[in-house]
Amino acid sequence: MKKNNVIEMPLKKSVLWRDIVLMSLYPLLSAWVVQKLGGMTTDTTLQNFIMMAANWVWYFVTWLMVTKIERRSMAPYKIKEWALLWQLLLGIGLGLLIFFITFLLPALTQGRVIMVNPYPPRSTRGLMLFTLFNQFLFVGPTEEFVYRGYLLDRCREATGSKWGAVLIMTCLFVLPHIVTSGLGVYLLSPLVLSLLTAVVRVKLKLGSIFALGVAHALANSLLTLCSIYLMMA
Repeated sequence: MKKNNVIEMPLKKSVLWRDIVLMSLYPLLSAWVVQKLGGMTTDTTLQNFIMMAANWVWYFVTWLMVTKIERRSMAPYKIKEWALLWQLLLGIGLGLLIFFITFLLPALTQGRVIMVNPYPPRSTRGLMLFTLFNQFLFVGPTEEFVYRGYLLDRCREATGSKWGAVLIMTCLFVLPHIVTSGLGVYLLSPLVLSLLTAVVRVKLKLGSIFALGVAHALANSLLTLCSIYLMMA
């Protein structure tokens, strides 16, 4: 099978589904471990470091799965040097669209007034710096690589359907959010983010997940920023 100019050996469907299940279980296990370790300290810096380390380990585990277990190449997911500015602009535009759909649009349709919060926390600057650092270097790139990259491709191979793969991958992406946060309006953000980034990757036939990582990080950062500096009445 040739994908993005890289020839890969086909895998049995049983192997594909095994790997899909294994990689889908990691975020659930990781969330439990992070919660346990984070609960052992009151140092917020250490807690933030634990969260970032969990994302790095997640990327490393996926790299091991691709290169050592499946014996495939990471080349299809690497940042392509061509049209790097175009990919960056695509990521920014997509991130703003996700933010509009998940935050601004619901507020506008409900007739709610958005105002500046006159009492932001004292630690706001440090929180935002950590959010930007964590989202753009860890959360955005890692989650896009795992879900819209690895899992979307493996689901597509296993089912033979690109849109079926999008739906399965989105369910796998939303599941950990349900486990950690429960059912509710909160799920709108990960649901929209997953569907839009997956559709963009499928329709534009993106090999690199650079643009999707930027979109993911930007949307999450804007939502965090608004939760601190804005309030709705």
